[in-house]
Amino acid sequence: MKGIIIGGGIIGLSIARELFKKGIEITVVDKDVIGKGASWVAGGMLAPQAEGLEKGMFLDLCLESREMYKKYAEEIQKETGKDVGYWECGILVPVFSEEEKEERLKQLKQYKEIGLTGYWLDRKDLESRYISLGDELLGGIFY
Repeated sequence: MKGIIIGGGIIGLSIARELFKKGIEITVVDKDVIGKGASWVAGGMLAPQAEGLEKGMFLDLCLESREMYKKYAEEIQKETGKDVGYWECGILVPVFSEEEKEERLKQLKQYKEIGLTGYWLDRKDLESRYISLGDELLGGIFY
């Protein structure tokens, strides 16, 4: 059996990998360079909290996907013998206004209610960790 996948991003290549493991001969085509489209731009980030997703099924799906990704990355690394560059480092969501701060702190509270972690860092906290923040930054939430 043979198949073709149109799109050589992370999804297309993941589907091709699974089909190949099932014995299906796969050809992957892309209008540009394989892996250099949307997958390249996203940088491999899996940060549903930083996206500000509301509680519900889509957030649940994104959180589950994030949990599954570590095992997936380990499998790829084992199969290829190459470091895939996966690391769990968290993400900082910068806040530039009091209104935005209020909204983000409300989201943080909602996330904590469902067992997720995160915390507020004020400008002083951030200045001790980062340089060149710009005058507009009030603080941020680290997930």
